[in-house]
Parts: sequence; C-alpha cells; structure tokens
Amino acid sequence: MGMALIAVFRWEFIFLVQETSPFILQKLNKEWNEKLRRKQQDLMSIFIDEINVLGATCLGVARFKDRNFDWVIIDEAARSTAPESFVPMSKGKKIILVGDHQQLPPIIDREVQEKAWNEQHIEKRILEISLFEYLYEKLPDNNKITLTNQYRMHPNIGDLVSTLFYESRVSSQFVHVKEKKHGLREFNHNISWISTSDVSKEKSQEKRIGKSFSNAYEAKVIKGVLAKIQKNCESNNLSKEVGVISAYRSQIGILESTIAPKNKELWKNLDIVIHTVDAFQGGEKDIIIYDLVRSNSKKILGFTSDYRRLNVALSRARQLLIIVGNDNMAYEGKTPRNIPNQFKDLIEYIDSSKVCSRLESGKFI
Repeated sequence: MGMALIAVFRWEFIFLVQETSPFILQKLNKEWNEKLRRKQQDLMSIFIDEINVLGATCLGVARFKDRNFDWVIIDEAARSTAPESFVPMSKGKKIILVGDHQQLPPIIDREVQEKAWNEQHIEKRILEISLFEYLYEKLPDNNKITLTNQYRMHPNIGDLVSTLFYESRVSSQFVHVKEKKHGLREFNHNISWISTSDVSKEKSQEKRIGKSFSNAYEAKVIKGVLAKIQKNCESNNLSKEVGVISAYRSQIGILESTIAPKNKELWKNLDIVIHTVDAFQGGEKDIIIYDLVRSNSKKILGFTSDYRRLNVALSRARQLLIIVGNDNMAYEGKTPRNIPNQFKDLIEYIDSSKVCSRLESGKFI
C-alpha cells in the first residue's frame, strides 16, 4: 500500500510540473526530496530491523545506533587499529576476528607515528600492532584457531610462502594442481627471479622521487616479460589475469606509462592490473610480477625489507610468481633497525629448490 501511494504522489507531482512556475517548482522539488529522504530513512530502519545478516565497514556500522548483534565477525582484522575494531565489537555478544598478523599491519599516518616516537617515546611496535595481534598473543590457545590449508596458490608457491613465513605449517594438500598450471613455455617453473644484476649498475640504478623510488629499467624488463607471456597465450589460446605490484607508488606511475595495461592491441590475452603491494593485500591473480625497484650502491632496501609486505607480495599468485630485481643487492641488503633480511632467505630458497629458477633480465629486453 505504501509503495502504491508513493507512485500516485509522484504522478500528481508530474502533473503539477506542467502547470506551475519555476519558483514554485523549485520549492516543491525541495519539499518532496526532503519527504522522500525521510521516508527512505524510515524504510531503511524497518528493513535493517528485519535483516539477519548485515555487512558494513568497522566505522560504518556505527550508523546503526540502536542495533546490536548476536555475532560480530571482523574480516581483515589484523589491518584494523584498536579504535576501529572496538566500534563493531561493542555491538556484539560474541566476536570473531579473522586476519593474518604475518601480513601488513594497520595504516597509521606517518606524521602521527613520528610525533609519538619523538615526543611520547612510544615504541614503533606498539603503534603498529593491531588489536588482532595483541589478542592473538595474549589469549589462551582454546580461544584461537589457525587455518593450516591454503587453496589459492600452486603448491610450489604455497610451500615457499609456508616455509618463509609460517614455519612450514601451511599445507597445500587440497589444491587442485591441474588448475594451477600456467602452461607457459617461457617459464619452466612456478617461481622465477629475473635478475637485473646482469647489467651495469648505472643501467639498473633506482631513482629517488621525493620520498619514493622508481626504476625505469625494471619497468622495461617487466614489459618484455608481459610481451613473452602474451605471445605464449596467443599461441596456446590462453587468457591470464596478471597483477604487477611494487612497494613504491612512484614506480606504479612508471609501470603504467611503460606497460599501458589497458591497451588491448598489445595485451589481447591479458587482463593486467598495476598496484602497490599494500593495495593488493587480499587480491589474487593467475600471474604476479613483483617489482623490487631498489638497486643502489649503499645496498639499502628500505621498507621493502618488511617481512609482512614481502609475504603479501609473494602470496598473491595462483599459478606463476615472477620477481624482478637486483638479487645481489637484495641478498646483501641493509634493513632498517637491523631487522632480519628476509630476501636472503628467499634467494637461498630459490637457489636450493628444483621448482624455482633464476633468469637474466637481458633475455626480456
């Protein structure tokens, strides 16, 4: 009945439009929009009261002031700050937090971080730790469940990630291997490091842009890699989703202009997206190309050395993982605050494994 009345009112309004001056029309339009807005809010409240499952962001759920829940499930909880997590948690009788504190932490404004370090002498770890990680460390074992099977990655990639970041506790036993084969002749394995150490330091050198970095040579190498993948796909009637990722925003612009991912004349068989590693958390593609960028005489790795960021970068690929960068520098690289260099472990794993390969960048230029 309510919907029918609204329809009648609208027809009456249309009739008035034909006979009324612009000034009155504006007034009527304003009044009717306000009435409809109030009606929509009333209807929304009625609908929400009857809904059993409601989806919202951590802060967005605050809109539903008078609504509480039997269960609150927070996904990607390891990326939420404590205040963000408390908003939905305050509305639930029972709480489930789902996340991975071995991947990227909550994002906190850098100026706020620096002020806290310098003026309040708060440790960096205290600022970065999520409520999820804090509770995971403090709660008894019967309050925690660890999922130990992965289904996204080819087992060779899954084993690499499990070994480097999860003490070999994550299994790929239920992965359908046939579905994860890439079928590309250019790459005999599921994991390849394309080394830029085969060219001069001047050629492979990074470039500083403000607080960020770029590497034009690596972008050209990646375009060459994509060209070979495109040729293979065209010959074998394949199509692939490809993610090209880098830790540095400046490099994203270089990659976009060099590769032109939306150019379907170039990439008929490829669906290419280019993002920062941080933006790609939670995403996945058939093929991931991770652009390391850093290549300098001082062997400074910067925040690429954060094991959580590296974990995200290496665990996005379903079929084929390609890393492009200066492997010699990565192996010997210096890390902030002398944290362990996870690239060293990665390169040693690749060199000791029969399911990984190292290739020279000159092959793709």
